[in-house]
Amino acid sequence: MTTSQLSFMKGLFFGLVQPHLVHPFPRQDEGERELTQALLETYRQFAERELDGGKFDREHGVPARIREQLGELGILGLTIPEEHGGAGLGYTAYCRIMEETNRHCGATAVVIGGHQSIGIKALILHGNDRQQREWLPKLATGEWMAAYALSEPQAGSDPASMETFADEQADGSYILRGQKIWITNGGFANFMTVFAKTDDGAGSRKVTCFVLTPAEMTEGFRRGAEEKKLGLRGSSTTQIFFDGCRVPAKNILGEKGRGLKVAFEVLNYGRTSLAAGCVGASKRMLEEAARHARERVQFGQSIASFELVQAKLAEMASDIYAMESIAYLTTGMADRGDGDFSLEAAACKVFATEAHWRSCNHAVQIAGGIAYVEEYPFERFLRDARINMIFEGTNEILHHFIAMNGLRGPGLALSEAARGGAPSAEELLEAARRMAGGAAAGSGVVFDAVADETLALEDGARELGRATFEALAAHRQAIERAELVQERLAEAAMNLYVGFACASRLDAALRERGVAGCASEVLVARKAIRDALGRVRENLALQRANDDDLVRSASGIMTRADAWPFPLIP
Repeated sequence: MTTSQLSFMKGLFFGLVQPHLVHPFPRQDEGERELTQALLETYRQFAERELDGGKFDREHGVPARIREQLGELGILGLTIPEEHGGAGLGYTAYCRIMEETNRHCGATAVVIGGHQSIGIKALILHGNDRQQREWLPKLATGEWMAAYALSEPQAGSDPASMETFADEQADGSYILRGQKIWITNGGFANFMTVFAKTDDGAGSRKVTCFVLTPAEMTEGFRRGAEEKKLGLRGSSTTQIFFDGCRVPAKNILGEKGRGLKVAFEVLNYGRTSLAAGCVGASKRMLEEAARHARERVQFGQSIASFELVQAKLAEMASDIYAMESIAYLTTGMADRGDGDFSLEAAACKVFATEAHWRSCNHAVQIAGGIAYVEEYPFERFLRDARINMIFEGTNEILHHFIAMNGLRGPGLALSEAARGGAPSAEELLEAARRMAGGAAAGSGVVFDAVADETLALEDGARELGRATFEALAAHRQAIERAELVQERLAEAAMNLYVGFACASRLDAALRERGVAGCASEVLVARKAIRDALGRVRENLALQRANDDDLVRSASGIMTRADAWPFPLIP
């Protein structure tokens, strides 16, 4: 294993900082940046005029005419190659559009995301020439709308337990039987990326990725009723039922039996664009809350003058700077073709969805009573935000995903080092660094304005490496089930990524605009980095002193009880 094989976050679990992966902060090339800005200007005018999120929420639907207009504007084909009728733009440009959409209407963003973030992504990544030529032009214009069908009643975060099967027939086609659930765009999509288990020829079943077009959505295909949801009420969410639905072999995407690889690769893109959407929605909430705080007078002064309100506004600002930094650092990785940004994408999703939830909660608190009524956007944004921590992989499963994938390399190093006896933590770290290609390096992003913070981030990376090997040595194979340990390691790695992303972004801004031109940004960036460092230190400290046993015991009491078991003492 060498550092060239490690993503930035995977390196952090070794205690390594790889500056070339995060610095300089990525930028679109000049031509694409100009095209993105022009598109954003046009789209912003459309969104302000047409995307009435409150109305769509009350009427439980984004009108078909909005989907048609999105197609006419080219929004539904942003990432589709030009030769297939799309704009051929990169993922950064697409995420900028998702950010803008979420400022106005989360339901419309979900329609776009269900179509483009995940619905057609497998076709773009794994479709052959014939499939792309035949299907992408219709998807680029919105003539066809896409959906992504992975989840099932018994297979949410555990897709390996999937119970939708595709049985091969004598003519080479497949018969689908099963059920999918929580399908975004399910009520109207006429192109679906569907995952089902097929026989591998050796007596076991493996997941294969299929495409359904209008030709297959006839006999044996049925849509369920629209789900009545807490939030995103304007979006379509249904079940899909397969009862003898026939799909030709030519509709398989990628290799037969390699569907889970396709599914997880697609979700990397969906998770990153979800984070960008949270950026847009959080900016809207901060603007609304700050405006209200300036205008609302209590005790003879604006409530913006009270420190407890200021603290909420400051946390919203630093959270937005942080989530924006990791989102667009990660889209830059995707656009430049980094082979593995799966942990970074997962970190974007976890951090941004939780930060956006905090922002919505703070905005509601600052706005007070008016935030609780439909006339204002606060309650809708709060309702819409809650699902973000559940779909595209629950944040709990993503903590597990980040930790276990981050621990894999150090685990191999531990096994290698242990052959010579029982090494100390420092010996393990040194062995791991040799295995990974060198000693811990400076980040290369130290700038006078954040020098102390950047050096502290590097110290945090070394401490994460040490904590990783201590956890592996303490738990060995049982680390797979030590979810509280996993969560803390994942949180530390995620917040180190946040800190380095903010430092890299600020460094780029300072180089371009100078200290005088970045005075306000320096303040917000420093707070974002220090907040991230605080979370790193807290989680690593809890690795050594925690209440894990008490947590497990208290939970056991409640899971065994049918009702609250403790009578009140009179």
